[in-house]
Amino acid sequence: MTQMKAPWLKHYDDVPATLTYPAGSMWNAVEEIVKKHPDYIAYDFMGRKTSYKKMAHDVETCARALKAIGIRKGDRITICMPNCPQTIIMFYAINLVGAIANMVHPLSAEKEI
Repeated sequence: MTQMKAPWLKHYDDVPATLTYPAGSMWNAVEEIVKKHPDYIAYDFMGRKTSYKKMAHDVETCARALKAIGIRKGDRITICMPNCPQTIIMFYAINLVGAIANMVHPLSAEKEI
């Protein structure tokens, strides 16, 4: 990427213009953490800590429910939820199914949507 196309790069001396990403989904990355560190904390919501193992269980349960109602790979699903554990679970469940999550904050103005 040239400076002409990305002038901001001149401000990042030690950062490459492009990055390589591992093959796989975001869910695959979570699965790897579950295998290696199942008891690590995935999130802390209002003082309630949840391990990656528990989060993975919840995601898999939600993914089964999505499949049961007909959600399939490639479907586009809008999530309009506040920042809470259920949003995290839904996001990864959609990813696990192979569908595409479209995030919309519930306080977004009509023009923003």
